[in-house]
Amino acid sequence: MPGLGYGGSPGGRSAFSSDGRTLFYLVRKRGSRPFNSAELRIADLDSGRTAAALPGVLMSDFDIAPDGELVTFEEAGHVWVASLDRSTPPRQLTSSVSFRPFFGPGGDIYFQANESGRTFVYSVGPDEAMPRKINPEPVAVVRYFAPWRLVALRLEPSDRPPNTRRVPVSRLRFLQRRVGTWPQVILCKIP
Repeated sequence: MPGLGYGGSPGGRSAFSSDGRTLFYLVRKRGSRPFNSAELRIADLDSGRTAAALPGVLMSDFDIAPDGELVTFEEAGHVWVASLDRSTPPRQLTSSVSFRPFFGPGGDIYFQANESGRTFVYSVGPDEAMPRKINPEPVAVVRYFAPWRLVALRLEPSDRPPNTRRVPVSRLRFLQRRVGTWPQVILCKIP
């Protein structure tokens, strides 16, 4: 596709619609303010047509809802949500530094947020105004595997022995924990 992405972050970020007929991807606009901001584009793979998903809105990361109606994205250190049909303006979901948003089942949006120099995982429902912390322990890395609704959390090192550390209990179902040596990795399923 002409103009597909650009080198470096976020250029490699793209996603297909659940039916595989639409490709969503980021393209850096010449002269855009921050280097890592780009415009979300939509490519109809049947016709080959491309268009801006949200003209004038820049982002550095994004995820498309499974139903293809919403996009959540990161811009300027905040997480936003917008309707892809542009029926409503984008809505900022966070007031503190937040990043790496993704949709979970039921339309909840999960993201990482900094709190006193540490990173925690939060979620907010589609009709909720206030995000809630879903893990009591700070995390170093969060990875989401959409088809299986799995979340892998790598916890930050702690002075407490691994077997005494609390695992995420709110909004996640514990599956497996690797303990003994760092990094401690917890695998959870989003119910």
